[in-house]
Amino acid sequence: MDMKITSRSEQHAEAGMLSNLRLVPLFIIILGGIMLLFAASIGTSSYFLQSSNQSLDDVTQEIDTRMGISNSSNHLRTARLLLIQAAAAARIGDSQVFNDNLKQAEQRLEQSKKAFLVYEQRPVKTPQDMALDGDLRKSYDAYVNQGLMLMLTAAKEGLFEEVITLESEETRVLDLAYNKFLLEAVAYRTQRAKDLNETAHKNALLGYSLMGGSFALATILTLLTFFLLRSILIKPINQLVQRIQRIAQGDLTQISDRYGRNEIGTLASNVQQMQSSLVTTVTT
Repeated sequence: MDMKITSRSEQHAEAGMLSNLRLVPLFIIILGGIMLLFAASIGTSSYFLQSSNQSLDDVTQEIDTRMGISNSSNHLRTARLLLIQAAAAARIGDSQVFNDNLKQAEQRLEQSKKAFLVYEQRPVKTPQDMALDGDLRKSYDAYVNQGLMLMLTAAKEGLFEEVITLESEETRVLDLAYNKFLLEAVAYRTQRAKDLNETAHKNALLGYSLMGGSFALATILTLLTFFLLRSILIKPINQLVQRIQRIAQGDLTQISDRYGRNEIGTLASNVQQMQSSLVTTVTT
């Protein structure tokens, strides 16, 4: 009985390059690549998300700064009205309203000074807004010292006509002068807050896009890994299992094949050598 084993060398001159790759290094490269991709994407995404959060914090600071400079004017205007009411109360002899309005006016003055300090002590200063600081401080001091303080003194003395005169001829003019620079500062802070908000939105979008892109790429790599493993591991093992089963059934005429030089190739070579040895044993 002729049990000579024929070869497939005419059909497969040599095994594919993938079949020659060692499995352990291959797995390390694949898994390492996926982990490196995740690490890089997480690190990059975290950077942009942190930048986005920082920009949002800067927006909050800008809002506080803008509120500070706006409140400095609002408190002064409220103090003006309170002083007029106090002087009117003094004129009609209502001491309770007179004292309450004076007290509230003084409180408003202090609140205005604190609000202006919030603006002056802002954490972020740029050359453009610092150029306004001198005119703002000068016009604010003039508003308080040459306007409100004189009205306060007149109101304490119960001089209603003088309070009205100071309000209409002095304080109102000083308010307009201060309001001119105040509006410029508010406009700059509003635009800067808008720019920071747009930057935060872009950084957040970029961070989430990188996360989504890395997830999609990792999914693609996982699918490629599956097909790669099926080609160089699962399929050859199934072929070897079928070969061994046929040998166990007594079929020693199976054609030799090449499986590469990796671990699967070594196992297949040993199985085929075993088949060849069995053929030699049976035919002798």
